[in-house]
Amino acid sequence: MFVLWALRDAARDGDLVRVRDLVQNGAIVRADHHHGRYSPLHEASRKGHLPVVRYLVEEGGADVHATEQYAEATPLHEAVLGGHLEVLEYLIYQARADLLHKDKFGQTALHKAAKAGHVDLSRYLVNRDPIGRWVDATDNKKMTPLMEACENGHLGVVEFLVNEARASVHDTSLSGDTPLHTACLMGHVDVAKFLLHQANARVDKVNRDGQTPLDCARRAAVPELIRLMEQVSDNNKNKNNKSMPVMNGATKTNDGVASSETKTALDHKKSLLDSIMPAVASDDEVMVSPLVHCCLIRK
Repeated sequence: MFVLWALRDAARDGDLVRVRDLVQNGAIVRADHHHGRYSPLHEASRKGHLPVVRYLVEEGGADVHATEQYAEATPLHEAVLGGHLEVLEYLIYQARADLLHKDKFGQTALHKAAKAGHVDLSRYLVNRDPIGRWVDATDNKKMTPLMEACENGHLGVVEFLVNEARASVHDTSLSGDTPLHTACLMGHVDVAKFLLHQANARVDKVNRDGQTPLDCARRAAVPELIRLMEQVSDNNKNKNNKSMPVMNGATKTNDGVASSETKTALDHKKSLLDSIMPAVASDDEVMVSPLVHCCLIRK
């Protein structure tokens, strides 16, 4: 047991000399001998020690597809979480690691890159997926990589996923939350501003608890965020009111009053009807055209 711990420690520290010495003296590299915990390869990948990673794979026979017990993450996932692009490239191109593997929570490598805030790794992974399978991929809670970036406040990743990878800002999680809900709930003002002003995120969307992003902002109790969401919500309401029908196709202005052009048209119609009504009320027969008849009915 001591040898197993010693090998993991040496791999985590990037001590290639110590790793080589332990392996040559019988230390077991395979993950299944480490009782479901991080294997030496997981440790070295997470810390970005490429020489140790290379040695464990090529000389020690480490399994690049091995998963640890807690989340069933592979060494590739650990390299992504640690932000180590060189290790990631080695595991993919030379060790043939499975880039499509999802952990126990249904998360892909892109989920983990977004969660950790690594823009360069997010871009690398998206470029490896030309048909866009991973950009809006969902985990067991229907969380997308964009939602993970919003939840953790990583504006750079959010901007990349929306502007370059064309991630959807309208998808909802299992709880009905959009990326904007998630950003507001966690109090990330800059992310919320971007989603509102650059990505046209909806402010009126409600989640499964009946809450809007404004409600989530109030829960987060961040004054600047609450003011932002109240202002945008009020503007959205005013915009909807402006286009609300008033009568016969007329529309309201900002103060809720029908436009002067509409009033002029209505006054003209009223004048026409007033000139006809006396004749209609008399005993004389009056030929009423279909158009006038329609106007009389409307009146």
